[in-house]
Amino acid sequence: MVIADTSIWINAQRRPESGESTEFWRLYDAREIVMVGPVLAELLHGSRSRREFDTLLDHVDALRCFEVDRETWKLVGRIRRDLSRAGVLIGFADSITAALAMQHGCAVYTLDGDFERVPDLRLHRRATR
Repeated sequence: MVIADTSIWINAQRRPESGESTEFWRLYDAREIVMVGPVLAELLHGSRSRREFDTLLDHVDALRCFEVDRETWKLVGRIRRDLSRAGVLIGFADSITAALAMQHGCAVYTLDGDFERVPDLRLHRRATR
């Protein structure tokens, strides 16, 4: 299972010819994409029209969704504490997304370099030919 970060969703909408977009849709069609709350909220917030909002809802409603629980919050706290002690800051939503991925044994597919700063977080990389 793969959590597609907001950057990948946006890329898939705005650059459908890109390799990242092709990989996203391959994962989506194979039902390997999982949704998380921070990504959902960011996507809906950034939609440029009611039509885009509704299209996004159609796509995400078909996906499995990981919810935040107490263990997730503990992991968010640990991630943020460890990173801040190393002088590294990442966004709060990214911290939650990373924690959910680690909690559920998923990789994160992203174009956002912040995720590379999270120790022990698996990142999905598209195969290059």
